[in-house]
Amino acid sequence: MLDILPNGKSFKKEERSAVKKDIKEWFARYSRKRSQKMPRMGKSWHARRVFQHENKDAIDTEAKRLCAEAIEEGQKRPKGGDPTHFDFREWVVTQMMGKLKKREKDVLQRTAEEYNKKGVDPELKSKLAVKNCTARMHAFSKELYDTMGVRVFILGCYLKPDGNLDVST
Repeated sequence: MLDILPNGKSFKKEERSAVKKDIKEWFARYSRKRSQKMPRMGKSWHARRVFQHENKDAIDTEAKRLCAEAIEEGQKRPKGGDPTHFDFREWVVTQMMGKLKKREKDVLQRTAEEYNKKGVDPELKSKLAVKNCTARMHAFSKELYDTMGVRVFILGCYLKPDGNLDVST
């Protein structure tokens, strides 16, 4: 490809190496490596997230009610299709948090700060372990193999919310 110009002439060796160097510099400057990123190991808690955790059932119930009303009215999503309760969930959280008093918001904020410092309650820890443990272990071992060629075996044990011990590899 680099040996022939559009008019059919060949590059000299110096010109060919200069073009290769320019191409390499361009890719180094303007391209990005697209790799799978490691999932974050911990998420920071804030008042809204604590509120969502503590009021999950009420939020889902209200979002489902609004979704059913929207479907009855014939509303559609911007790209087509019927709305789902996830389309209304964040709006419901905003409305419910707007009705809270300042004291209640302060309690949520203090709870979030406590979760960030000391960790979450044991019940939530077990739910998070069931939800995220296997995927994070797999991502960690894949990252080590992809970057360094190191094969890793991880044995994870955690308690499920029902009290049973789960072992995953």
